[in-house]
Amino acid sequence: MKKMLLLIAMISLIAMSLFSQGSEDSAAPAAPVASATEAGTPGAPIKLRALIGSWNTMAATVEDRKDFYEKQLLAWAERHPDVYVEIEGIPGGTTAQAMTKLITAALAGNPHDFANIDSQWVGNFHEAGVLSPIDAYLDDADKTQFFDFTKMVTMREGRQYGLWAETGLLLYYWNENISPEPPAVWEDVFALNDKLKKSESDMIPFLTIAKGASAAFAFLPFYWAQDAILFDPADNFRPVFGEGRNREAMIKTLNFYRDLLAAGAMPPEIISYEHNEVAAEAKAGNAASFIGGSWLLGQLNVEDWGYGSLPMYKEGVESNIYGGWTFGFLAKDERKLEASVNFVKEVYTDKEAMSERLPLHGYIPVRKDVLSSEGFNTPFYNEIFKQLEVGRARPATSLYPDVEVLVEVAIGKIVAGETDTAKLVDQMFADVSAAYNDR
Repeated sequence: MKKMLLLIAMISLIAMSLFSQGSEDSAAPAAPVASATEAGTPGAPIKLRALIGSWNTMAATVEDRKDFYEKQLLAWAERHPDVYVEIEGIPGGTTAQAMTKLITAALAGNPHDFANIDSQWVGNFHEAGVLSPIDAYLDDADKTQFFDFTKMVTMREGRQYGLWAETGLLLYYWNENISPEPPAVWEDVFALNDKLKKSESDMIPFLTIAKGASAAFAFLPFYWAQDAILFDPADNFRPVFGEGRNREAMIKTLNFYRDLLAAGAMPPEIISYEHNEVAAEAKAGNAASFIGGSWLLGQLNVEDWGYGSLPMYKEGVESNIYGGWTFGFLAKDERKLEASVNFVKEVYTDKEAMSERLPLHGYIPVRKDVLSSEGFNTPFYNEIFKQLEVGRARPATSLYPDVEVLVEVAIGKIVAGETDTAKLVDQMFADVSAAYNDR
């Protein structure tokens, strides 16, 4: 009897084992998911943590953008069933807090594997030593099709640590009813001022943005056009704008602002103007010309307004400045690093992804093969292509924000009546040099 019971028990155990194995074999694999907080196959062997601007995820509030990201994420997940990504969003208006948190976590040994990084902050990550080189995971197009200015930020000592996702730049807008030909050099701006005065017009000849970080953003193309630099990348980004021809260029650019204000060609109200404010003045018919972001064209009546290169100190010179967001890579594990790069490329920065994604946002592409493709063959994008070859990115150093603040302060002092621009430059340089020495 005992032998019979033992045999029955053994048969039962074998049957249960076979049933269990059959259940496991017949269970469907986990389906790919895509949302504002995750993408990929749950339970996949490679798990990534990402920090991405909420506007660049399925948390986007515009429906066609949300649909695009859902399509991209699901297609990526189908191609990479061995990867799952947890996504943490960066809310709008929290850039400084998010970037600080990202660096702090990385230095503490708990980094995200990849992250959206404001291009202005990439220098901080280079200096912290938390980024990983990604050259091994880039193809020829990744290395040749991105505009050169992107590499001024994403590369350090010959190695690449990030991918630039999108950009914005400056354009000079002029009312063609007032000035059929654009003021090309500084003298032309003063000539426009004289023309409006003679006609007894109340229209403002020239406006620029001079509030907050926008002050330096609009100021620096004039400075760079004089073959000047702020920091020396070959000398650990030592500040040099107070030395030699760099100092002369800084003084000359401040003098341009000073003289515009003195002539009445530019109003003191510029210190309260950012991009939307100058566009509002133009729309209201109060401005004959202005400098503002490339994205402002959609706010204007294009039949009245021309757009193009910023007026420079002499003929034959062009300059611009570029903002925007990059993706940086912090993973140290090679499998995670490769998977992170593939995710960013396939969802955001490959030619096909960038071509479809950026028009949905109104962003400017940073790849030559995108801007030269059929879908971007328009007068606007042809002008943008030209502008992307003549400017620079903001320097990849943690001291750049110091310069931003000091430029805004210097312009404010000129508006308040300061005329000794050399003294302003020397004080700016002393302040940034002290910060460099204390760093």
